[in-house]
Amino acid sequence: MPAPYSSDQVRKAGQAFWTPAGGGLAILVAIHLTPKPLGEQNIRLAMTVAYFACIFVALWALGKPRDDYMKALYGWRYREGGPALEQHVRLYLSALNRLVTALTAVLAVFTASIAIKVFAKWPQLDLIVPAVDVAGWAWWLSLLALLAFPVWGRSRISNVSQRHQLLREALDTADFTPQKMPSLGQPTQTQIIREAPAVEAVTEGISAPAASNGTGRTITRTPWSSGAAARVRPCACSMPCSTDFSRRGSTPPARLLPSFSTPRAISAASSAPSAPPTAVNATSW
Repeated sequence: MPAPYSSDQVRKAGQAFWTPAGGGLAILVAIHLTPKPLGEQNIRLAMTVAYFACIFVALWALGKPRDDYMKALYGWRYREGGPALEQHVRLYLSALNRLVTALTAVLAVFTASIAIKVFAKWPQLDLIVPAVDVAGWAWWLSLLALLAFPVWGRSRISNVSQRHQLLREALDTADFTPQKMPSLGQPTQTQIIREAPAVEAVTEGISAPAASNGTGRTITRTPWSSGAAARVRPCACSMPCSTDFSRRGSTPPARLLPSFSTPRAISAASSAPSAPPTAVNATSW
């Protein structure tokens, strides 16, 4: 399976599939319900062309757009299922793609043969009259192929059924629950992470008093163990990060302190050039 998909990518792939498929079916229904005047031949021809065009668009949507959508959906739902479960998903989607491709190819030939025979009746499209005989043979062959599909396509159907059963068994025996798409209007996990602040400083009203290290330097600090913490926004893996010190309850390394918004101001009240520097007691932090 490719790189893990996000919920936004799944939504985009779903729109790329459902928009042509659903739009084509809606136009087909509208053409059936629209009154067709007998005198307006050009309007009837345009509606006929749009009718068959919508059928071909719907069949095209069952190909690559549907395959991309299912890969994105299953890739997002099973991205944390492990290599074994991901392999079952790949095999199932591959078998389903072979089945749908064979079926849509036969349906496309069947629809094209009907379209040629219908368009040959229009005087404006008399150029396709010589193809009527070929369309007749294609219609009979595609019709027989559709009727006999359970026979010659039995291996494809059986393969899809077996792959789906193996996927269900692997899911039942694995300690894993597939992700579910958020409902309409509910923000996705990616949106929540993007909108959350990178660092959130949380204080509980407890601060450490100013201290002096004996060299005239005053240090004002808020100890990490006395109620001040930096909550680092977790990453998409939902695992405890090594920099989430509020969860670990430990003192952050000195090299990470400047990147946090913890109040740590060191002001020099007075300094003597000849006085050697004195180390600050580490336990006071």
